[in-house]
Amino acid sequence: MKLKQIYFLMALGIMLLSACSKEEGELEPSGIPVGYTVPQGSHDFDTTIVNYFNRFKSYLLYDFTEKDAYWTPTAWKNGYPSTDDQNGRAGMEVTMPDLDYIAPQLDLLDKAWFSLYPDNFLKEFLPRLILLCDDVRYYNINYWVWPWTYDASSIYAISNYQNICVSYANADVENMTAADTLAFASAVNNAFLSSMINRDKLEPTDEFISSANYTNAKSLYTNSASWAYGIFQPYYEASATNDWENFVRMMIVCSEDYLNREVSYVNDYDFGSGAWEGLFTSLKDTNGLLKQRYTIVRNYFIDNYGFDLQEVGNRVGAQ
Repeated sequence: MKLKQIYFLMALGIMLLSACSKEEGELEPSGIPVGYTVPQGSHDFDTTIVNYFNRFKSYLLYDFTEKDAYWTPTAWKNGYPSTDDQNGRAGMEVTMPDLDYIAPQLDLLDKAWFSLYPDNFLKEFLPRLILLCDDVRYYNINYWVWPWTYDASSIYAISNYQNICVSYANADVENMTAADTLAFASAVNNAFLSSMINRDKLEPTDEFISSANYTNAKSLYTNSASWAYGIFQPYYEASATNDWENFVRMMIVCSEDYLNREVSYVNDYDFGSGAWEGLFTSLKDTNGLLKQRYTIVRNYFIDNYGFDLQEVGNRVGAQ
């Protein structure tokens, strides 16, 4: 057999092996969950779940694994409490849903989350997985006791890598007060925002980047100083990406009334959303640059999605 024929047969064999491997899924990235399908059963609520998938391309799962909930490329994010024989660990914990309450939980999700956004926005920004849970909690260190312990608090919803876990697939969903619903809406929309940020879905535009001068940002040490430049976080946290994300967060978690309310005090060292009450008043936005940059972000979503993101905060945000 001629040498060229040998080379040809070797190349053909490699190509065939490669094709077989791809068909068998051997080239899937290691550790990444694949192969979800809906419906997962034949309940009446499965039709609603399939309809959501058809609209948003997100899988709402009530039958899921610990890997679906806790896995990330760098570490598992599950936490657990301190006991007599272990120190505990910070992280999230979810419990499997009661299937008898999936239908009212889906109604709650629509009321507190999905109905607040247009379908094109949800299709663009929802994560791949939404896990329907009985309870969602997080374990933090309790520094008020010694030795320190890890104690849980219910948080209603949390984002982890490619999922958002949501609670209330239990009997409590049928006895929620207006305050309960508002607290859940705040939690789930915050988790939605965190999911967008974690997946790098919120990138500033060139217009926004050029609307502030970050050259001297690292020499700004108070809110008053940074806000005068239209910048949120002072010194090393200052960046266009950070500011864009904060303006989006503002529109989701604060009403316009809250942002424009007259206040009499500026906390120069509260760098979180707790300082946003009255942010657009002359006391805080001394040069009007925060409102100017906020408007750029707001108009971006209106122009590209036909949707005013501030309407979310007006309905479920701080009032």
